[in-house]
Amino acid sequence: QEAGRELMARCTLVGDPARDAEDVQAAMEQVAPVLNLDMDAQCPECGQTQSVHFDVQSYLLAALASDQVRAGEMEAAEKALTAVTTKRPDAEQALYLLGTVKRALGKLKEAEAIAKRLLELDPESAEGNELLGFVFEKQRLWEDALTHYLSAARSRPEWIEPLAGAAFVQLQLGELEYAEVMLESAFELDEDHLGATLSMGILQFLRKKNRDAKKLFEKVLKAHPDDLRANRYLGFVLIDETKHKEAIACFEKVIEQDPSDAAATRMLGRAKVELGSKIEEAVELLERAVELDAEDPWNHFELGKAYEEQEEFEKAQEAYRKSITLDAAFAWPHLYLAELLDEVERKLRDALEHYQQFLELGGPDPDGEVEGRVKQLT
Repeated sequence: QEAGRELMARCTLVGDPARDAEDVQAAMEQVAPVLNLDMDAQCPECGQTQSVHFDVQSYLLAALASDQVRAGEMEAAEKALTAVTTKRPDAEQALYLLGTVKRALGKLKEAEAIAKRLLELDPESAEGNELLGFVFEKQRLWEDALTHYLSAARSRPEWIEPLAGAAFVQLQLGELEYAEVMLESAFELDEDHLGATLSMGILQFLRKKNRDAKKLFEKVLKAHPDDLRANRYLGFVLIDETKHKEAIACFEKVIEQDPSDAAATRMLGRAKVELGSKIEEAVELLERAVELDAEDPWNHFELGKAYEEQEEFEKAQEAYRKSITLDAAFAWPHLYLAELLDEVERKLRDALEHYQQFLELGGPDPDGEVEGRVKQLT
């Protein structure tokens, strides 16, 4: 009803559509009746008869919703598109647009249901696969997300969205070469596409090309200052540059939009630890990061460092050991645990074991300090 009232308001030149609704509708009927009927049409070549459905109201409501989406009026667009898809549950374009509105509003369960409906209507639906890929990406189901993005790209190779989505997921999976190939294809379609630009920035960051990565993230943020992923990754770069206050601003923007972002919470805590003046806040943030994702060894590692700053050495040991348990190939917690056991606890045999583990796992020792300490302890 609200969508209908909005549509009527756009069709009214004189008068108040709320007060004069019946008069306005009568006038519209006189000028151009709203069609909603089935007609038979005969093919002029083969003579076969087919049924054609005309539904001008649904068309106009969908057009209204498209305008509202472009204007950022997502709640209003949601209502208009719900009216269309309730009346026409097989209207695929309206369904997809409603799905994109749902995901923009953070209603991922509803977006997922729409994506599955699209795939019921057409198992090869590029729109259904792209939408479902996005939902799985948000749920960090990387393999499932990649499968659906690639299906969408195969169905519509000229569509850049699934290419950019697939590239982002491949970066999360560590498939840098495949991501680069996908991004090359995306930039052939649109060299200024912001999603592809973001993913290229992530690729450069993972390849330790921070200067190039920073320029790309800033390009995205110039167009969309609140972009969650661009702020997160720019924060990572700023941490590497020891620009902690600027990094804190980025991570705070991310957490304001998504309080469940464990990585941003962890990095915000780390930045506060490295500033050295807000340790209690940092510990709270890092404990929160562990609550959000207890399976990420980095969360426990950074929490251990914060506990050390508070001289909570038993808690620090526990956090480092948990990090090692979660990832046996993670070198850094071995070094921090070894130094704590060596310099604070004076448990030299245990310290030696963790120094050796650090070196065996390929931990960097450019000045040979760790190797030298191992020799002293043996």
